[in-house]
Amino acid sequence: MKSPISYTIPSLSLHKYLIIVKPPEQILDRIKRLQKRWTETYEVKPFQLQSGYLLLCRFGMYAAMEERLLRKLHYAAMECAPYRISIDGFFGLGEHSIGLKVANMAPVKQINRLIQMQLSGMKFAGDRPYYNHYPAIGLASRLSPIMFREIWRQSEHRHFNAAFTADHMMVLRKAPHTAHWSILDRFCFENLPIQSKQGVLFA
Repeated sequence: MKSPISYTIPSLSLHKYLIIVKPPEQILDRIKRLQKRWTETYEVKPFQLQSGYLLLCRFGMYAAMEERLLRKLHYAAMECAPYRISIDGFFGLGEHSIGLKVANMAPVKQINRLIQMQLSGMKFAGDRPYYNHYPAIGLASRLSPIMFREIWRQSEHRHFNAAFTADHMMVLRKAPHTAHWSILDRFCFENLPIQSKQGVLFA
């Protein structure tokens, strides 16, 4: 007797989403060189390394909501102005994670507030929404305490200073039964006044 065939309705597929700001390639190259030294010196594994982006928020949602989701994220980006992000040294978290400190959190918190306002009426599923009100750039996570302490001793007094202008945010999506994130969309920060924004939306 044949086993019953199960079908997944695409609109009911549960996807995971990340909203991020990606630093320019020059800074990402510095991050990759640093991570390479960690893998060679401290035997940090590839799965422990992070992508070097600035996380704004993450959540789960059914695919049927995706068009509305992207529209609302577009609205949030239209209202946000491009802003300068300054990186100033390292931070450690709970003896398991290391990243880069963002010195000026206020503009990052502002775009997070705009995103949260736009998504306030959305129905989430799976992962509950997490809005990152203490932004930083992740470098490594899931470290053992010994590995963390060894890296931290070499990092806490080292300089890693950089700055860049964030002029857009990216939406990443991970579909069910997949291991990798894909770029779903990209929204530019336009700094449109409320009146102008409404004129564009309803034109």
